[in-house]
Amino acid sequence: MNLKYLSVSIFSIIAFLGLYFSSYTALGNPYIAFTLCLILTLIPIVWSLILLKKDNSSGAIIFLTISGILLLFTLFMFLIPEAGNPPELFREH
Repeated sequence: MNLKYLSVSIFSIIAFLGLYFSSYTALGNPYIAFTLCLILTLIPIVWSLILLKKDNSSGAIIFLTISGILLLFTLFMFLIPEAGNPPELFREH
């Protein structure tokens, strides 16, 4: 497994979790938070797909699965309405 791939993927996932737990996603600008979360989850997905194309690595499959779950969570968090309220991106702030 490529060390550069591993470090970029781990840093991206840790940065996503740090952004989520810092409450910026709830209190800050939702458009910036959505964009950052989307970018931080797409980076490991792209790296995993590149690594899977080169050689079939089990580490790439693990990071692809984790990043896919985080991507679905990001879409759920920002784009799905809650209990009759509009989605986070479409609320008036």
